[in-house]
Parts: sequence; C-alpha cells; structure tokens
Amino acid sequence: MAGTDEFFDYTDWFYPKKIEKEKLKVAFYTLMNYLKRHGAVYMKWNYVPEESLSREFLKDFTTTFEQVDNTEIPFSNYSDYFLSLSKSTKQNLRTAENRLKRDNKKYELLSNLETNLSADILQKCIDIYCKRQREKYRKSIFNQAMIKTFNYSTEMLRKQKGLIMVLTINDDVASFMFGYINSRRKSYEVPKLAISEKYAFYSPGMLLVNKSIQLFADKTDIRILDLCRGTEQYKIKMGGEIYHTYNYKIDQLAGKTI
Repeated sequence: MAGTDEFFDYTDWFYPKKIEKEKLKVAFYTLMNYLKRHGAVYMKWNYVPEESLSREFLKDFTTTFEQVDNTEIPFSNYSDYFLSLSKSTKQNLRTAENRLKRDNKKYELLSNLETNLSADILQKCIDIYCKRQREKYRKSIFNQAMIKTFNYSTEMLRKQKGLIMVLTINDDVASFMFGYINSRRKSYEVPKLAISEKYAFYSPGMLLVNKSIQLFADKTDIRILDLCRGTEQYKIKMGGEIYHTYNYKIDQLAGKTI
C-alpha cells in the first residue's frame, strides 16, 4: 500500500491486475488488525480511486467519506484534440503565441522522455515550485528550505525519477509538470504542476498542456493527461473531464471476520 497527502493524489494497494478479490481482502483485514493491535482507533485514507477494489472492503467498516474532484484530459490524436477545444480556448492559445512572437521571445517544450534535463533547468523548476508553495500556503522560510532540500517531491524531481515536462521562454522555465506514466491506463498522472508568475502574461500553463498533448499523441502511447486534484478553469478549458477519488475516515478498526 502506498501514497501520501504531500506527494501523490492516489493512495491504494499495489496488487497484480488479475488478483483474486479474496486475497486482497485478506491483506486489507490483516492491515486493519495490525493497526488495531498497535492502538489505532481510526484511520484516514485519502484519495482512494473510484474504481478501486478497496472501496468494496470499506463497506465492512464504520466510515465517513468525502468526494474529491479531479481532472483528466483524454485524447486520441492531436488534430482531433485541438479541434475539440472551444473557439475561445483556441484563440487564447493563438494569442499567447502571438504575444511571444511580438515580444521576440522564443518558447520551447523540454522533457526527459529521451534524455535527462540539465541541472540548471531542474533547479529552476524546484525554485518555481517552492515559490508557489510559499505563496499558496504561506509556508515559513524554514519550511521552504525543507521543501527545497528534503521534500520527497523535489528530491524525486531532482533525480528525474519520473516524467518532467517543461515549457521555457528564452531558456528560462515558465511552467512545468512532474508525474508518472501509468502504462495500464496509458496516462501521464501529474500531481505537481507550477507556473512562473513572471510569465503569466503568456499563459504558460495552457501552452504547456497543449504542447505536451501534441508530443504525447505524436510520439508516445499516452492518451490521457491526468492533472489529478482540482478543477481549475484552465484544466476544464483545455478539454478536462472531471472524475472522483474519495477521502475516507475509518472510525472503527473492526471489520467482519474473514
């Protein structure tokens, strides 16, 4: 079982695709009994996928839960995807590119799909992420230093243990995404996306999403860009569809006898 509130937007068991439900059920109850023996009286289990087998076993417990909205963008090929966007969204993308051209700025999509990104680019991504954390959550300077140096997310980004998509403007990082490829779903699952407010005038988040989908459609088997938690306006405008995960609180760690 794996997942964290801080790093990813799914938390579930790792199990073979063809696992027998009864075997997974035994594992689930073993965990519950272990927690109970060690004094736990309740358990919080966030971001359980809607289709997870685990949700069946949670019916045997006294639980409360809340639904969490997430957004994913499905596509088959880039041409059809772009045509599916609203007239205003297509115009916004053209406007962003025209602004860059007018201001004599060059933009480029970088990724570590084939070759590693430079240490300089990675550090700029981390700096943008930390600045976003500070502004969004008003973290203290000490916590910012911890995020920048030790946080699992930034450490995995620094080591390139995942897929990183970066939009640069004049060789400076304007926006980036960091996540993992789910080969079963043919999806790129992105718990971390951040933009530099310095380049907000050029809509770097929308350009990043658009150019990434074009690259995925042309060069990979990825057919879903999963932007995970949140239904921000830009996600919906870029073709996003809402799906759900669930945050559970198991109030009594005592299930039925197996």
